[in-house]
Order: sequence, then structure tokens, then C-alpha cells
Amino acid sequence: MPKQCKGCYRLFDPETAAQSYHSLNCRKTSERRTRIESMRQEAVLVLATARKEFVQRIYQLMPKAKLGKGPIGYRLYSEDLAVMLPVPNTDRRDGSRPQRRPKDFSLSPVEIPISPLPGWYVLIWVYLDGSVTHTNQRVYLPWEDDCSRKEVLGTCLAAYRAKQKTAAATAQAAQAAQAAQAAQAAQAAQAAQAALAAQDAQAAQAAQAVQDAQAAQDAQAARAAQAALAGPHSSEGALLAPHSEETEEGCKANA
Repeated sequence: MPKQCKGCYRLFDPETAAQSYHSLNCRKTSERRTRIESMRQEAVLVLATARKEFVQRIYQLMPKAKLGKGPIGYRLYSEDLAVMLPVPNTDRRDGSRPQRRPKDFSLSPVEIPISPLPGWYVLIWVYLDGSVTHTNQRVYLPWEDDCSRKEVLGTCLAAYRAKQKTAAATAQAAQAAQAAQAAQAAQAAQAAQAALAAQDAQAAQAAQAVQDAQAAQDAQAARAAQAALAGPHSSEGALLAPHSEETEEGCKANA
């Protein structure tokens, strides 16, 4: 009996009752599509959570109205990109392009800005009369939108990334120079240690030579002293020996 494919919804004749896809390729394609969709939904939830936290943070930092005067909008300044958001005459997240005031991000409701770069942004509050309040308050944007086709933001991003690349190359070169200096210092220390060891060995050899010379002198003096002691006894024996033989012959003749 024909069955509808779970992946492409076409009718096919299954080989077994448990077969849900008309081909192995269709099953793999369907599973891959399911994984991608699951990842997309997870990313959407993460982004929604991040944006919700951003809105809550804006409300927490927003100044309280005084004498009925409170902020009606806000701006964000990126110190990394040296650019103020929103960029005038550019599309907003909802696709609109405000030509008149308010050109700033709205606070009622809180407008989610297009983020060219994840990071900290300085908050600037805007009031109905056009005045602004610069503060030291910062808010973190954890998401990044594709701004490669946006003229101003794309240029700022390209300059920022080129600067980061140059800084990374400079840091790498500094590390390499530091490593070379450390290796050179290690070689110098090793050479100094080798020279010191050679000096110690030379001094030890000189001391050993002095000891050997002293020992030789001592041995020579000992032999001289021994010869001096043994010399007189040998001479006396030589003088007494003929006298003894003559006496013995005389004794024999008298007998």
C-alpha cells in the first residue's frame, strides 16, 4: 500500500511497515533540516532572552522624570568603533528609516538597536526639547547583526578589524622579540656558566699541578734524607771488612 514520505511527502511503496522515508538520502536530508531548524530556534530564543535582558537594563538605568521631564529616547556610543547609534538616515531593525524626530532609539517601547559589534556601549539620554544627557552608564549588547552592507557601520567595522589585526600582529611581533631576547639572555647565561666552569676546571688543574709538584718535591726530599741516613753505615762496613779478614788470617797462622 502506498505511503507518504515523512521527508518530502511524496507517495512511495515501502519495503517494510516501519519505513518512513522513500530513500536514505531523503531521510538524511530531513534529519539535517530538522537539526538546522532546531539550532535556529535555539538561537532565536537566546537572542530573545538577550534582548529582553537589554530592555530590562534600559528601564533600570533610565533617569526618573523630574518636573514632568523625562527622556523620550536614547543613543548608544561605541568607543571601539567610534560611532554613534543610531546612524542618521539608516534603516532600523523594523525596516523603517526615520527622517524626522524622533531619530533616536525610542523608549516607549524600548527599541532594539542594530548591533554592529558585541560589546559595551555608552548610554546617552535624549529629551523632548532636543537636549541630551551624557552619562557614564554603559549597557552591553551581546548580539551582532550583519552590517557588512551598511555604508557607515561597514566602514567602521572594517577599520576596527584592520586595527585589531595590526594590534595582534604588533603583539605577536613583540612576543617574538621578547622570546628572542629571552633566548639570547639564556644563551649568554649558559656561556657565562660554561666560562665559569672552565675557569673552575683550570683553577682545579693548577691546584692539582701544584699539589703534584709539592708531592714530587716531598718524595725527592724523602729519598735524599733516606740516602743520607744510609750512606755512613755503608762506608764503615767497607773499612772494617779488610781488617777483619787480616785478623782472621793472623789468627790462623798463629795456630
